[in-house]
Amino acid sequence: MKNYSVEKALLIAPVVGPLIYCIGAAILMVFSSSQGSVVAMLALVLSAGIPVSYIATLIIGLPIYNLLKKKEILTITSLTVSGALAGVIVLALFFSSFKEYGGFELKEFWNIAAIGTILGGAVAYTFARISGVKSASNRSDKDACG
Repeated sequence: MKNYSVEKALLIAPVVGPLIYCIGAAILMVFSSSQGSVVAMLALVLSAGIPVSYIATLIIGLPIYNLLKKKEILTITSLTVSGALAGVIVLALFFSSFKEYGGFELKEFWNIAAIGTILGGAVAYTFARISGVKSASNRSDKDACG
């Protein structure tokens, strides 16, 4: 029997985004023959990314989860799409906070949006799976349209 738990999902899911980012960045650094230290980059990303991910999950993700549940439209898909959209906002706000250090330009926004979509969606999907959110096809109480 599986033990589904929102509390367990809150502890585990926010770590997924920074880990995915680290893996992707490390692969890019290795294959681009970057002179930077992979270990230093991993430490920096994890030390900044994990707290940001937990804060975003609590401030944005949990209210979205509760809203979707209250409206009876909570599915893996609805939560993952919502998380992906929230990921764009969180990552854009995170990078814009470095404005005095150069921040990011509008042309870079699309890269940030793509990365935010992947990371936010991955955190939300992981949260949904751990907390036991059903897929739309498994919902017997209502159809997917509400």
